[in-house]
Amino acid sequence: MTERQTLLTGRGISRVFGKGKERQTALDGVDVEVCAGECLALIGGSGSGKSTLMRILLGLDQPTSGTVTFEGEPVDGKKSAGYQALRRESSLVFQSPFTSLDPRWTVVKSVSEPLEIQRKRHSKTDGLDIGQKVREALSLVGLNPDEFLNRYPADLSGGQAQRVAIARALVTDPKLIVADEPMSAIDVAARLQILEAFAAIRKSRPETAIIMISHDLGVVQHIADRIVVLHDGKVVESGSTDDVLNRPKAAYTRELVEAASL
Repeated sequence: MTERQTLLTGRGISRVFGKGKERQTALDGVDVEVCAGECLALIGGSGSGKSTLMRILLGLDQPTSGTVTFEGEPVDGKKSAGYQALRRESSLVFQSPFTSLDPRWTVVKSVSEPLEIQRKRHSKTDGLDIGQKVREALSLVGLNPDEFLNRYPADLSGGQAQRVAIARALVTDPKLIVADEPMSAIDVAARLQILEAFAAIRKSRPETAIIMISHDLGVVQHIADRIVVLHDGKVVESGSTDDVLNRPKAAYTRELVEAASL
């Protein structure tokens, strides 16, 4: 098997908020990496540091100490080469699709917007058929373009809206998709459709990496290759999905697995 390229790396990531008596450590010496084509799940309860780590890995916040690199380039401020490459080559799927989709825009406008922005910034998109790319992205997440292109968010169910948000995230062919609790605001019946959408992405775009932030182990076990377990800002366990869920070593991981009744 060909060894996959390391795409995004965090080393010794710490993040402290406040000073003196108000000082709080959100992350403490976290190491994490994701390779091209794999799905890495970051799991843990509320306050574990998942969201803070996500923001730092995407260059949206700066660590108090530690380093982040994207394709070997440091992500160190908005002018750094690593940050610029990360912004071009990554997309984010938010928890609630109805807060990430503009209610005034049709589906076709929402999904095509990243391509329009890319076209303005990068000449590599010259001649790109945006309409065709939008149709391909919607089809990939299981939405018939002819049926959904001209709908507004208010015309969509929660599951449909989240699949539109996923199509929007993948339409630029990013190297990395970060999904922040993408199913927590979706009803149980629609979660299978979201899982199928991510499975289709992985099959059709085998080099695309996915970071899934979640507290739902039932979701994670179906999509992730590896798991990093966070608790109180520290990595308490990491490994393959099979090992972490079926042979957990840390007491905290065992508690999560038992609570999930996998």
